[in-house]
Amino acid sequence: MLQKKGRSEEIKESEYTYDQKFKQLFQNKKFLSPILKNVVKEYNALSLMEIEELIISVQQDDKLAADKSGARGL
Repeated sequence: MLQKKGRSEEIKESEYTYDQKFKQLFQNKKFLSPILKNVVKEYNALSLMEIEELIISVQQDDKLAADKSGARGL
């Protein structure tokens, strides 16, 4: 017998799905670099390719981080 999901369960599942999709998007350097260029003042003068080179992937958490050593004075 199939049980009908409650509204709170549907919302929780929906939020999880969106959260996972956004995490996947932000792991993409080509997606993230224009955002950084337009939001982070220090990246404004850099090309998208330069910004992509500054983004490093951290394997443990699958998170992205800026490489401060090569970020031109950041």
